[in-house]
Amino acid sequence: MRGFLIVTEVALAFVLLIGAGLLIRSFARLTEVDPGFDPQGVLTMNIALPFAKYSDGRSVVFYQQTLERVRALPGVEAATMVYPVPLSGKQGFSAFRIEGRPSLTEEPFNAGLRIISPDFFKTFRVPLVNGRLLAESDGDKAPPVVVVNESLARIFFANEDPLGKRIIGFGGTRVIVGVVGDVKYSALDEEADAEIYFPMAQVPAVTLSLPLAVRVSGDPLQMVAAVRGQVWAVDKDQPVTNIETMEGLIAKSVGPRRFNLLLLDAFALVGLALAGVGLYGVMSYTVTQRTREIGMRMAMGARPGDVLRLLIGEGMKLALIGVLLGVGGALALTQLLKTLLFEVSATDPRTFVAITAVLTFVALMACWIPARRATKVDPMIALRTE
Repeated sequence: MRGFLIVTEVALAFVLLIGAGLLIRSFARLTEVDPGFDPQGVLTMNIALPFAKYSDGRSVVFYQQTLERVRALPGVEAATMVYPVPLSGKQGFSAFRIEGRPSLTEEPFNAGLRIISPDFFKTFRVPLVNGRLLAESDGDKAPPVVVVNESLARIFFANEDPLGKRIIGFGGTRVIVGVVGDVKYSALDEEADAEIYFPMAQVPAVTLSLPLAVRVSGDPLQMVAAVRGQVWAVDKDQPVTNIETMEGLIAKSVGPRRFNLLLLDAFALVGLALAGVGLYGVMSYTVTQRTREIGMRMAMGARPGDVLRLLIGEGMKLALIGVLLGVGGALALTQLLKTLLFEVSATDPRTFVAITAVLTFVALMACWIPARRATKVDPMIALRTE
């Protein structure tokens, strides 16, 4: 029964450790994903303007005045209005057509709708791939223009240059003037959508709720009071909510995965400890029960190394049986973990080898300590125990 319990503990510990190992590797890969922008030093806050006060394009004036004031603050490198904020989990989509294809009877294409002020790309350090970025000159009186991301260019203009092409939708015809890198808006583990960036000044009808993003040279949270003060300098009644750093938003976006990881890690460590303690307890009990036998073996010429190998071999036999059973259980468990893994195979060989090595080492130590104690038994004392 004791042997059965040890085998079961080792098998369960192996299954839990494999799950934890796969999640650790998956989480590490996730944190290495390039979000498409530089989050360090960026502060964000929500500004939702009341319709009654800021209709008829007055919202654009408010945002422009706010940006001018914020950019003038010491330590501010760039500031922008943007909807939605990258990795905020929010999405907006717009239907559009490409002038000349397909015919107007076909279903329109869809792309992520991004409304920004010109300094968005500077604030988030999104790279320019081709053409130009949006500028302050792209105002309400200028020809309507947009910038698209690499995914949209690749999907809809695979064999041609998108610059100069016209897209129809969102209130008119607009010319593509630039292509920028992909930015993650939903989550790090999701592919970037096709995206269209509209200049804020050219779409005033939908600019009543544009978050403010500010890049600073120091700690972003130290600038909260100063930035909020500039918003209130334009409108003292305007609430400012959801103040966060972009690094905080990234941490929040991987929060569910981190929770799953910590939970399984805790169970795995408990399982490993129970397996080690259980094996150690069984070996200690075995040594105590076999003190006289061990003394007789040593009195008849057995060397300490022979006794050590004998006892360790018996304990490791149980541990290895548990590991073999655990492999089968782990292969079944990992099929359930597939949806939680990111760029890591559910049967990742490196994880299986590493966990096998860790568990085998713990089992070896749990057997070696009491076995070594047995080699120090005085044969004469052992023979007199009964």
